[in-house]
Amino acid sequence: MTGCSAQPVSGSSAPPPVSPPAAASPEKVVLENFVGDKLDDVEHALDLLKLKHEAVSGDGKKVLVASNWTVTGQDPAAGAEVKTGSTIRLTVAEAASPSSAPTSTPRPLATSAGAAG
Repeated sequence: MTGCSAQPVSGSSAPPPVSPPAAASPEKVVLENFVGDKLDDVEHALDLLKLKHEAVSGDGKKVLVASNWTVTGQDPAAGAEVKTGSTIRLTVAEAASPSSAPTSTPRPLATSAGAAG
């Protein structure tokens, strides 16, 4: 069939292209409570929310490995509404080492007292 092309016929008006709304306001997010969470998990969550972050230790130590630190404070606080791109300040402390966790003590095997053969 000739004359069946996908091109619009001259004189016909094609719909204008759709464009995003002009000057859209920045997206806002509500902060959750990160206190008590591992720093590396919090940084990942903030990255997904498109928020910047800075970690500061309460005792002046430099944060080198995020998984070794626990969040002890945050600014702005949990529940605050912030714009994407905002910086969240995280106060951190060194996480407790796994060696400080209690370990189970091995128990002796049970033996039968009067079973002589």
